[in-house]
Amino acid sequence: MDPLENTLSSLLLDQKAKRYTSMDNWFNQHLRLNGSIEDSRLRALRGGYHSEQVSYAFASGYQSAMESMFNASQESIAALCASEQGGTHPRAISTTLTSVQEQDYFILNGSKRFVSGGKFAKQLFVLAKTGEMDGRPRLTVVKLAENSIGLDVEPMPALTFIPELSHASLRFSDIHITKEAVLSGDGYTNYVKPFRTCEDIHISFALLGYRLREAHLAGNEAASTELIALIYGFMQLGDTYTSSMTHIALAGLQKVMQKVFSEYDSHYADANPEGYKNWVRDKGILLLAEKAQQARTQKAWQHLKRGNAPR
Repeated sequence: MDPLENTLSSLLLDQKAKRYTSMDNWFNQHLRLNGSIEDSRLRALRGGYHSEQVSYAFASGYQSAMESMFNASQESIAALCASEQGGTHPRAISTTLTSVQEQDYFILNGSKRFVSGGKFAKQLFVLAKTGEMDGRPRLTVVKLAENSIGLDVEPMPALTFIPELSHASLRFSDIHITKEAVLSGDGYTNYVKPFRTCEDIHISFALLGYRLREAHLAGNEAASTELIALIYGFMQLGDTYTSSMTHIALAGLQKVMQKVFSEYDSHYADANPEGYKNWVRDKGILLLAEKAQQARTQKAWQHLKRGNAPR
């Protein structure tokens, strides 16, 4: 049986969801449910389906995206540490990775904000500047353990939506980084930029799983049918996160997804008033990356209109 068909069939036979009490509690269950699943998108789907709270559905999508993009271990919570005071644009990055002459290591200094997973994240992938070339910053990503000497983790206040999802600010003070911990390739072009697409896809799977369980539990076959169709559509995007056609198709699928969610919101409210109340509070995450996605889609269309082949 096809892995997606097998996953959906098993999910629809199991309508149980978990109300998690902490990030650790969520992750232990996420790992138990998904440890044997190879496809990260299906891990996101399963994690979302089994979550009663949108926050932890989002967390399952984010964790699965980190595993896909950074080959992060499934055994502990992973986080991308890119955002600083001025955002994530290459010129906003002031965290530095400095080579030590005649030594076999580097020194990491700087700070990051809004690190998903907060103090519970054990695998940290940090975007840092190594210098400049032709007036542009050279960036790289380093893998950092949460118990590294010189790392200070400060929990941030809960957000107004998905408040159960922990966030933290980090400070790096003369942390020693081995050569093996430095990821190959340009940190922004090869990792941070495509991760936005990777993250959008995986979180979409998680939210579709979350809403599918609600629809199926309520016996709403019409909503379940449309959600399953969307899941199959998202599956066709594959894992090519830099393709212009992928960006355009993703934007279209997410618009349809939001329309389907809105179409059946009243059914959700009638069947599960408490769950729907939390959904209303948390669904702002659907708009979180809207501006970045619009810019990405516009650039994709410009690329195609110039006569270039899809990348």
